[in-house]
Parts: sequence; structure tokens; C-alpha cells
Amino acid sequence: MKICFLSKKDIPSEREALMRMIDSLPFGEDEQTRLRAFQNDNVMAQSLGALLALQTCIGEKTVAKIARTENGKPYFVGTDMPAFSLSHADPLCVAACAEDGEGSVGVDLEWIRDSLDTNAVAKRFFTEEEQQMLSDSRSPQDDFFCLWTKKEAKVKMLGTHFLAKTSLDHISYSSYRIEINGRVGYLSVATEKPIKNIEWMGAKDFCIHDLSK
Repeated sequence: MKICFLSKKDIPSEREALMRMIDSLPFGEDEQTRLRAFQNDNVMAQSLGALLALQTCIGEKTVAKIARTENGKPYFVGTDMPAFSLSHADPLCVAACAEDGEGSVGVDLEWIRDSLDTNAVAKRFFTEEEQQMLSDSRSPQDDFFCLWTKKEAKVKMLGTHFLAKTSLDHISYSSYRIEINGRVGYLSVATEKPIKNIEWMGAKDFCIHDLSK
């Protein structure tokens, strides 16, 4: 598994500069058109950043067309290309690329947000066992966001819509706590089969803690 981070500070803020970078992407006209359609420059920059991180994962000179399923799951056209997943949460963008034997992959990154009503979200999307775990937790907010990223990663891996009470069964996960500039967040990677090894790439101006250790 290759996981690459890109910091927003490495992406230009001016729309004209963003457009030039989009024009140089090697992922096909459809993906370029999708990016150009963003009206919000910040969203455009973060989406571009995730693709630039993906470019680092597969090699700067690799040309590969990206297509999307009807549910929006991106994939490379061609059987010899790896499965991948993208996520971004300002100021970080991330791409995960599966290696041989790891199957499909999903990645999600979220920062802890005090404004979110985690209890209401948990009642809608978490199983009774997970809700009880949060109720018993000494750090319910941290545990909520860790669980949430796992669920989002699973949805991205499967290429489905987020359903209420989504179970975490039958999927392999790796989860990490991330700290940057006083902010705390969680990153989860979901795969069909256990991840053998992770090659970390890109930005390193933050702390990351493996929660399995």
C-alpha cells in the first residue's frame, strides 16, 4: 500500500494557476472537466491536491485515464493499474494506492469538529454495539471520528452509498490519529485483504500515530 499526503500550502490559491495544473494532469479529459466545474476555488484546490498525491503514488510520468462508476467511485481504466482512493480535509489531501493482492481500497480523513452533533449522527449510522462503545468511552469524540472514518473508508472501498447502521465486518482496516497545527483528526484505510506494508509518501509536516500499536 502506498499512501501519499499533499499539503494545501503546496497548491496555488489563484484560479488561473489551478487551471494550468489541471490542464497538466495525466488522468484524462473527463477528470479535468470535473475539476474545472468546481465553483469554489478551495474545493477545487483540495480535489486537485488529492489527484496530485495520486500522481506521486503511481509515478510522475505515468499516464492513466480515470473513470468513475455511477456512484462516483474513481478507478483507473485498464486492468494493469492499481485500485486507489482519495480524500481531503483542509489542509491535507491524501491518496491511497493498493498493491498486488490487497484488492480494492478506500481512504477517509476527517478532523475532529466540536460543532458536529456526534450523538445524533451515531444514532443514525452506528450499530447499537458501536453506540454503546461510545457511551462507555473515556474519549467518545475521538472514538466517534475514528469509527466514522472507518465507515467512510468502507463505503469508498465498496463504491456504494452510505447506509444507516453500516457494519464494519468482513473488511480489513488500518487507522491513524493525525495531529497538525493543534488540530486532531483520524485517517482510516479499508481494504479487502490485510495490508502487508505501507509506504508513506509526500508531506510530513504533521504527526501520525498508528492506532494498532
